[in-house]
Amino acid sequence: MKENRQDKKLEAVIMKAIAAFSNGNGGTILIGVKDKEKGEKGGEVLGLENDFSILGKRRDGFELHLGELIKKNFKETFWTN
Repeated sequence: MKENRQDKKLEAVIMKAIAAFSNGNGGTILIGVKDKEKGEKGGEVLGLENDFSILGKRRDGFELHLGELIKKNFKETFWTN
């Protein structure tokens, strides 16, 4: 369900996904794309505008927020631009 508020549980899911990718063979994490549903060819592109508005930030603010989450949950050197 899409809600217009910051979701700390979703942030935790994103951090777990990043950890899983970093401990495995890597891959691509897509942000702003709906998960693939059973029987679908691919996920629907939702974009990040809703996330920007919820955080009260633009793209750069969103990237900074994501970077801070990564720094908080991993080592400082884990996050690179």
